[in-house]
Amino acid sequence: MTPPAHRQLQRVIRIIVEEYGAGLAYQEIIGVLAHETGHITGGHQLRFRDRMNQANVLGAMAMILGAGAIALGGRGGGQAGQAIALGGQSAIIRDLLAYRRSEEAAADNAAVTLLNATKQSARGMLKTFERFGRDLLFSGSRVDPYLQSHPMPRDRIELLEELARKSPYFDKLDPPQLQLRHDMARAKIVAYEGNGGELASMFRKDPRGPAARYGLAIALFLQGSTDDALPMIDKLISEQPKNAYLYEMRGEMLLRSARANDALADFRKAISLDRYKSGLLRVSLGHALLETRDPKLLGKAITEIKAGLARDPTSPDGYGLLARAYGAVGEPDLARAAAAQEAYYALRFKDAKQLAHYAQPKLKRGTPEWLRMQDILDYKPDKK
Repeated sequence: MTPPAHRQLQRVIRIIVEEYGAGLAYQEIIGVLAHETGHITGGHQLRFRDRMNQANVLGAMAMILGAGAIALGGRGGGQAGQAIALGGQSAIIRDLLAYRRSEEAAADNAAVTLLNATKQSARGMLKTFERFGRDLLFSGSRVDPYLQSHPMPRDRIELLEELARKSPYFDKLDPPQLQLRHDMARAKIVAYEGNGGELASMFRKDPRGPAARYGLAIALFLQGSTDDALPMIDKLISEQPKNAYLYEMRGEMLLRSARANDALADFRKAISLDRYKSGLLRVSLGHALLETRDPKLLGKAITEIKAGLARDPTSPDGYGLLARAYGAVGEPDLARAAAAQEAYYALRFKDAKQLAHYAQPKLKRGTPEWLRMQDILDYKPDKK
């Protein structure tokens, strides 16, 4: 149970959706993922934390030396002390920023290596950083290269372009099926963000293509027009009968329309087609079973939700549903334990510890649930 790892994954997703945008091309998204994976595999976050701790010690020493010079007094003692303190702080900040720039360069190198290993082009990654460089160029502000946490755009792009163009896969085109899957994922993200204008703009060249229709169907559903959205999803299913996530979307529409019994078949079909054994789909099926309000299906709901959590053990929503299911079958202690894990993975550590404190004494010592409560009680949130 490691929330820092969970937050790291959330950070990657947040960067892609918020900072980079949902409108990136497939190769650009892959480049972003490769770059962020380079940071993770390089252990940059942990190493930077160690560097920060070291910098704090050095900063304190600079302040002490400065204070000492001031205390000694004498001619110019006060000015000298201030210079020592401020100069020491400035040097430490520049050292930290230089270290961050070296990490960014290392992540770029690692990204190209990862893309080559998976036989993918780095062209999209290069395009992304070129766009960032243009944004900085036209920002109208003078930039001190020594006060930046990232390498200067021109230097970075030159190095990245040299690496990227050496790859035998630089000019490789994306497979059409991958591009379609990517476009549909983009459509889903934008539809859930509620940005109809961006959705129309994104697919203006192919407004009747499957991705555009998928996004429109989801947008209609989210606006409460499920009866209009369902036929559009059915049409897409007829065109892509092996797409698990079309059935998942259909099941979600039915579930949110209080038609849980009807949604069961769609979630089961999605699970049967899913090559990647997504935990989300199993949790969704468990949710639908729970919403049928049929006491005979509660045991199956718990089984499905737990199976989904086994695949994705950091899902707050999954634990929330498990807590509901345990409560419905009369297992309040297990319900409280599941609620503790829901709070833990939602980063509500105070609530998690309180729930774990009440739940653990009533659980059998040494069981998985008891051990997870102990993990929560032992966890010390990072205050930085």
